[in-house]
Amino acid sequence: MNAEGPISQDEMLRPKKSRVKLVLLAGAVVIGGGGFFGLRAMGQAQREALQAPMDAVSTCFVGEPQTDGAAFSRAIRNAQLVEMARRDRDRGANPWPDRCLEPLGTLGQALQGAGDDKLAPVTEKLDALVEELRKPNNINRDFGNPAAAFLTAAIEAGLAPKSKAEGVEGPPAFAEPLDAAALEKNPPMLGQAFSLSNVYASPFLGEELHLLLDEKGHPKSPSICSYRPEKTTLECSQIPAPAADLSPGLRLWGTTEKGITPFVYAGERGDGGIFRSDTGKRVARFLAYGASANVDGSVQSTGWNEKEKEVSRIRQRPGEKKPTIDKLLDYDEVGNPYYNSGLFWNWLVYKGYRKGADGIRLMARYLDPKKAPGEMVDVGPIPERSIVYGENDPPHIEACRTTEAMVIRVRGEGNTFLSFHHDGTWHKPVTSPGLKGRLTCDGTQAFITSEEGTVFQSQCSVSGCKYGSVSRKKAFSELERIEPSSLEEVKVAELGGKVLLLWKAADRGGLRMRLAPIERLADAEDRVLYDDLIDDGAVGTLSTLIDMKLIPGHGYVLLLLATAKGNFPFVVDGEGAMRPVTVTMK
Repeated sequence: MNAEGPISQDEMLRPKKSRVKLVLLAGAVVIGGGGFFGLRAMGQAQREALQAPMDAVSTCFVGEPQTDGAAFSRAIRNAQLVEMARRDRDRGANPWPDRCLEPLGTLGQALQGAGDDKLAPVTEKLDALVEELRKPNNINRDFGNPAAAFLTAAIEAGLAPKSKAEGVEGPPAFAEPLDAAALEKNPPMLGQAFSLSNVYASPFLGEELHLLLDEKGHPKSPSICSYRPEKTTLECSQIPAPAADLSPGLRLWGTTEKGITPFVYAGERGDGGIFRSDTGKRVARFLAYGASANVDGSVQSTGWNEKEKEVSRIRQRPGEKKPTIDKLLDYDEVGNPYYNSGLFWNWLVYKGYRKGADGIRLMARYLDPKKAPGEMVDVGPIPERSIVYGENDPPHIEACRTTEAMVIRVRGEGNTFLSFHHDGTWHKPVTSPGLKGRLTCDGTQAFITSEEGTVFQSQCSVSGCKYGSVSRKKAFSELERIEPSSLEEVKVAELGGKVLLLWKAADRGGLRMRLAPIERLADAEDRVLYDDLIDDGAVGTLSTLIDMKLIPGHGYVLLLLATAKGNFPFVVDGEGAMRPVTVTMK
C-alpha cells in the first residue's frame, strides 16, 4: 500500500457462496517414458484433473491466483488479520481457513491418482499444510508459511494456479496494514532510535503540540519538536548549551502561546534553571508552580519567594538583565502552592479559602506580562479537598486551551472539577468522577480519558459532564485471540470527542485501533494499523514493534511507533485515517 495515504480495510468482493464439488476423472493415464517429467508427461485429462483442484485451493486461500510463495503467504496473513477479529458466532459453521481443507483434500486425491513420484514434494507440503490447519484454533497459527511452501513446491512441479475457481468461496477480506518495509519509505525520526519513555509532551495542551527528546547518548538530544497541523510537519531543533549541558534532566513545563518556542526546565520544574530552547540561554532559576511563554518573547512564572514567605510572579522580558518580581499570594491564602496553584496562559488559578465565603473556592487572576496583576475572580466552590499521595504526586490543577476556551481541572478527594473560561467569562465548576486520565479540549468542550483495565471517558461543558466506561472484558468479549496481553500494550486518547483505542493484539494480531464514542467502543470495528510480524517481506515469528505512544492534539493524535527499523511518527485524524508525518531538523 501507499505509506503516505490513509490506512483502509476495503473488503474484496466475495465470490458466490454456492459450492461445486470437483469431480475427478476416473482411472489414470499411464505416463510414457522419455525426457518428460511431472506434468509434462501427463495427458490432457490428468492435467485438468490436477489444475482444477489447484485453482480451487488457491481461490480458497487468496482469491485471485498467486504464483509467488512470499506474496501468497502475505495475502494469507492479511486475510488472517481480519478473520481473527471476527467472533466465532459470526464466522459460521465452515469458517475460513477450515473450508480450504475440502479443496486441499480433493487436490491430494488427484495427486495420488497421478501416480508420479515427481509430485511427491507437492504431496508432502500439502500434507504438512493440512496438518497445520487441523490443529485447534488454527486461525491463530502460522499456516501462511506452510501454505507458501506448498505453493512453491507446486510451481516447481509445473502446477501453478492459473485462474479463479468458480463456486469456491475465498477469504472474507484482506487487511492492508503497514509493515517495517513501508515505514522505511520515510527516514526514521531524528535518525537514531530512541526510547519513547524519553519523549515528553507538553503537560498542558494548547493550540500547538510540543515534544522534548531528552535521552542520554542520543546524538540529537536534547531536541524540541513542534507539530503544526496546518503544515503536517514535525519541526525539530537541537537545544544548544548551556541548557544542553543539563541533559538528561530537562522537561517541558508551563504553557506556550502559538508560534512560540517553549522554554525547558531543569531539575524540579526549574530549580536547576529555566532556559530558552532555541538559544539554550538561562533566563531564571527557581521552582515554578506555573509558567507562560508569550508572543513578545517574555516568560512569567509563579514560584515561592522564600525571603518574603509568599507566592510571587517572576517576569523576564527580552533585554532585561533582572526579572521583575510581584507579590501574588500569602501562604495562608493558598496552602501548599505546589499542589494548589498554577499559571496557564497568563491566568493565575488556585484553590483555597476566602474570607466571607464558604468552603474551598477556585480563584482566578489574569497576569498581564506588561502590567501589575489584575483583580481576583471567585470562580466558584470546589466541594472536596484533595489528598497528597506521595512526593511524586503531580500538582492538583491542570489546564488545556483551544482558540475558543480555556479549561481548568482541579482535583478533589474522589472527583475532579472543571471550570470553563470563554467569551470573557468564568463558569462555575462542574463535576467529573474520578481523579485519573488525560485532560484534552475541543472547542468549548473538555474530555478526560483514561485506561487502566477499563476505558473511561468524561465529556464536559459548562452545563455538566456525561461519562461512560468499557471494561476490558466487554471490549474483547469472544475476541480473546486479539486481546492485549498486558496493560502496557494498550493506549487510549481522545480524538474528536471519541475514544481512540490502540493495542498490540496478543502474539499474532498486529497493532490494532478502534475509534468510536465511548458507548459504542465495545462494538466498533477493529482496524489493523501495523503488522509487526512482517520483516523483509516475509512473515516471521518475532515482533518488529518495540513500543508505541499516543499524544493527543486538537482534532488529531500523534502516534509514535518505535520499531526495529527506528522510530516513525504518524498523525491520526478525526476520521481514523493515518498518515506519516514529515520531520524537519533545523
